[in-house]
Amino acid sequence: MAIDALPGSRATNSGLSWTPLDTLASGTSLLDYQQWAVAATLRQNGLPSVRGPFGNLTWLGEVRDWVGEVVGEPRVGPVTPYRVTSHEVVLSAETKRGRVYFKGLTADRTAEPRLTRVLSGLEPRAFARTLALEERPDDAVWWLAAECPGKTLATRPDAGAAAIVARDLARVQRRVMASAQVLGELQEVALPSAAAWSAGLLSDRACRAAVERACDEVRCADVPRSWIPLDLDPVNVLVDDDGRISFIDLDDSFLGPAPLAMAMFARRCHDDSACHSYREAWSPPLKEVSWPAFDLAAAVLEGWLGWKRVEKSTDRGEAHGVLDVATARLAQRLVRAVYRR
Repeated sequence: MAIDALPGSRATNSGLSWTPLDTLASGTSLLDYQQWAVAATLRQNGLPSVRGPFGNLTWLGEVRDWVGEVVGEPRVGPVTPYRVTSHEVVLSAETKRGRVYFKGLTADRTAEPRLTRVLSGLEPRAFARTLALEERPDDAVWWLAAECPGKTLATRPDAGAAAIVARDLARVQRRVMASAQVLGELQEVALPSAAAWSAGLLSDRACRAAVERACDEVRCADVPRSWIPLDLDPVNVLVDDDGRISFIDLDDSFLGPAPLAMAMFARRCHDDSACHSYREAWSPPLKEVSWPAFDLAAAVLEGWLGWKRVEKSTDRGEAHGVLDVATARLAQRLVRAVYRR
């Protein structure tokens, strides 16, 4: 069985060409076909749209054209979507230069591309190189970056790789401390706000007290203050065959107590064995760090940032009836974090 091909695939005569279903089953072809089919069906009455810069049926073609202009190619190769909503789009495209990554964001999300660009200037080997960054008339931000080498740490659970990441994280944090340009892009981590939010979730007085103590201890800790990526997950760290580390997806980046980043990474890895490597990578090595307090503070920040994302999705109409469920689950996670110390 086959389906009539997309307009761009039609022959020049009146005959029809056909696309086999196994070709159409690919994510990119299916997305193309869906957009074309809906547009063709509704051509007489106009195309539907929802709120948001990517809430229409034309955005994919517009993005492809823009990427082609940036890389100097009339048409880019296959496109792979990773996240598609009316307010955010993440995809990759094959070009003659290699794979490139596109992020389409709303105007309130410009911090990530700006920060990535200045960090790449400071540490070109550790961060994606920005190819283009453009503010659009609809208040969206279009960002195109080159691919970083390597595979995610999540796909290669090597015991030694986590220690390499820990040492590289400390090295980058040391360099950031001397860069006024990078520091100027970072907002102070709102640990008191996160602690107050968590107190409202926890009904158990002992849990609330434990959270307050941990957050106070982290806030007052005698440790360096630097860039802290709070979405430091194994899927957001790339390792190439030479052990080179790249950090991607820097959306939740702040200025604060440096070991918070390592505590978050250890939480996401479910392994704190690399914490010693991180502490020793500083020069001089960090004084003894209260890792249990940093772990709990990281759990509080992780929950608070997650709740803020759910709240924003609800306000935009992208999610319905999930706030109560999310709040209950986040409270359960916080209780588990308290008692795992």
